[in-house]
Amino acid sequence: MVDRVLPARLEALVSLVPPAGIVADIGTGDALVPVALIRRGKARRVIACDKSAAALDVCRRKLEQYELSADERRSIELREGDGLSPLKSGETQVAIIAGMGGLTITSILARGPLDVADTYVLGPMSHQKDLRLFLQAGGFTLVDEAMIRQGSKFYEFEVVVPPASDGAVAQPAAGQMRARFPLMLEGEIGALLWKRRDPVLKEYLVHREGKLRALEERLERTSRAAEIGRIRKELLKLLSKWDARWNGQGSTGG
Repeated sequence: MVDRVLPARLEALVSLVPPAGIVADIGTGDALVPVALIRRGKARRVIACDKSAAALDVCRRKLEQYELSADERRSIELREGDGLSPLKSGETQVAIIAGMGGLTITSILARGPLDVADTYVLGPMSHQKDLRLFLQAGGFTLVDEAMIRQGSKFYEFEVVVPPASDGAVAQPAAGQMRARFPLMLEGEIGALLWKRRDPVLKEYLVHREGKLRALEERLERTSRAAEIGRIRKELLKLLSKWDARWNGQGSTGG
């Protein structure tokens, strides 16, 4: 069976998953990600988790439509449970938590247990800043970031390593937190994306500045408008630095 064509968002997600023996997909939905991981040889086995029997029934029906070989089907195990609770300590090398809001991902990670996986691949659909702030405060280490544009929407991804652990979020010193998980503009944008001058990030900065400008005008003369205006001006400064770098006017220094 020829590999299914994935939407750009899922293609980016799968590409970020490091090769592993066992991968968990939290909130697996239609199980496209587990199938792609198995068929591309990125995982030997995938534990596809969802929080209800009804959700897993949908997943099971989808798997029947994908024309999996017997070996492929045996490589995908379905488990019911909320968040990371279906997994055992040290059971997987990678856990994927994607396709849900950043606050939901934050809640899942906060509840833990985090020692079920060595690496987490996260794909928040909203509240990306809130998730980044949580990850920094919790002592996670940022390994990789990506951003793609699918239609008019931008999608962001983080690959992180949890704090060395007893299974709960740690509280390292402030300097350690910044070193492990650097932030740009108070978490508004990904620090690694900025360091690499990711071209999609440039598109996002322009898009985000326009959104903030419209919001600032709508909330004119309020304290919220002043805060939005401050962030918008910082975005404009970053765009100016970006253009200066690529126009040969000097490096921004990071």
